[in-house]
This record gives sequence, C-alpha cells and structure tokens, in this order.
Amino acid sequence: MEQSGDRNEELDTRRLRALSRAVLLYREQVPSSSVLQLYTFLVLASQDKPIGLTDLARAVGTGKPVISAAVENLGGFGRGPAGKDSSPPNLVHCKDHPSDRRSKLAELTPKGAALAAKLCAILGGLP
Repeated sequence: MEQSGDRNEELDTRRLRALSRAVLLYREQVPSSSVLQLYTFLVLASQDKPIGLTDLARAVGTGKPVISAAVENLGGFGRGPAGKDSSPPNLVHCKDHPSDRRSKLAELTPKGAALAAKLCAILGGLP
C-alpha cells in the first residue's frame, strides 16, 4: 500500500513541476501578469471561437470591467498594461461583435495560440 501512496505523491510532484514550467513560460511573455490574467488567457485558449467579454467575464467569475482590464493587459485592445511603458504582449485580440457594435469579441492572436500550444505540450503528457 505504501508504494501506491508514494507513486501518487510522485505523480502529483510531476504535475506541479509541469504546471510551474507552464506558468514560467507564460510569465516570460507577460511578466507583469496576474493570476486572473493567466486564468483569462486559459479560458480564451479553451474556446473554439471568439467569445464576448460579458460571457468571458462570466466564465472567469468576475465582472466586465475587471475582464476588460485583464484583456487589455494581454493586448486585446492594442495597448499594453495601463500606466506601463511596456508594449502589449499581443496574446489576445478584440474585435467588434458583428450584430452588436457596442460589444467586443475576444480571441487569441496567432502569438497567443502558439503560447497556448506550448502550454498544452508541457501539460499534455500528464495523467
């Protein structure tokens, strides 16, 4: 029985190391990123089509002003983090909703999709 417990602990350690590598890779692209921005990026990466900011906020579990700031910090509006001199990471792009000009749709840019693929490669082999 102890061997089985040791194996589970080993697998958990492997998962945590892989997750740490994935977060470090993400942080290389977005050094000033918060956990909320990382989660926003991951939710966007899991979508198969652009998602409205209101729906994205609901999926992340926050309000629209907070999600708008997170998307802005990921480069969604063509700007970098508010008040920062750094250029935007250009991981996310926002565009007008085709049927509601007041609404925006968010999606990953090619650079964001490439980063998401690298994160999946790091995490993909884990049981």
